[in-house]
Amino acid sequence: MPDMEDTDDEEEFEELASTLKIVVSKDGQAEIEGEVKKFKVTEYKLLETKAFKTYKTDVQAWLKTKEVQRIASVEKAYYASKDGQLLLKDWKAFGVALKKAIKTDKETKVVTIDNEELNGDVQDELDDVYDHYDTAFKSKSKWLPMYKKAWVEALKNKEATKAFADSEKMKLTAEYKVNMKNLKELMKSVNKNVKVTDLPKKFKSSDW
Repeated sequence: MPDMEDTDDEEEFEELASTLKIVVSKDGQAEIEGEVKKFKVTEYKLLETKAFKTYKTDVQAWLKTKEVQRIASVEKAYYASKDGQLLLKDWKAFGVALKKAIKTDKETKVVTIDNEELNGDVQDELDDVYDHYDTAFKSKSKWLPMYKKAWVEALKNKEATKAFADSEKMKLTAEYKVNMKNLKELMKSVNKNVKVTDLPKKFKSSDW
């Protein structure tokens, strides 16, 4: 893909984004739903295994540790702050705009994404969210160091160590492997049936 730092490339990318349409046919949607059902069946079997239940117990014990509670305290304090409130407001606005952009034809059941709204209100709201994170990472705000410190401590305690070890044991089970196989099939179906159309000819080269 061309270097997006180049002005001409940025203009071409904006042209590309403004013309694309994302479509899922009725048959395609049915196939995806079929793969989802298969995945859910094997997921249920995985959830019933001793290995998963042990891992789940580990995670529940970890969530009750003082280190994890410290993460929650930092988050709660941040979201109560002025910056945190603004971030929550922008995330909510992004969700509303995205929901508005996704449309389903009542007769054909074809799902489409309104490109004008996607590159208008949705992109504007997402830019606002990004701006908050950029400011947090670049500024000397107290929140980021506090948050990182809390997470490092939480991921190094004995409860986390046990959870990581039992997670690896769970991944060796037949149920886990079958479930992951079905997840890959689901993703393959999505990739096959979710179509991106109206791609301009100049963007169909191997550079894109």
